[in-house]
Amino acid sequence: MLENTIYIIALAIIAACALLGVLSHKFEDNLPQRVGLSMACLGAVVRLTELLDHFPDETPARYLMTYGIALFCVGTTWKFWRKR
Repeated sequence: MLENTIYIIALAIIAACALLGVLSHKFEDNLPQRVGLSMACLGAVVRLTELLDHFPDETPARYLMTYGIALFCVGTTWKFWRKR
């Protein structure tokens, strides 16, 4: 029960921070970072909905969030590599 509560809080934090990053004009992101953050936000929100509405655990929302975070990491690495 406690781990489920912590998981829900973590998903909410991921969704909120990703949304702030995507909508912020001060965050200088590139296209892969913006798309990755959008995917992570959407994946976290869908996963939250699934958990709170008691949907099955084996849904593609986990993959959407994971792929989004991976794409954001690739975009961040590319951005730093170009600045070297």
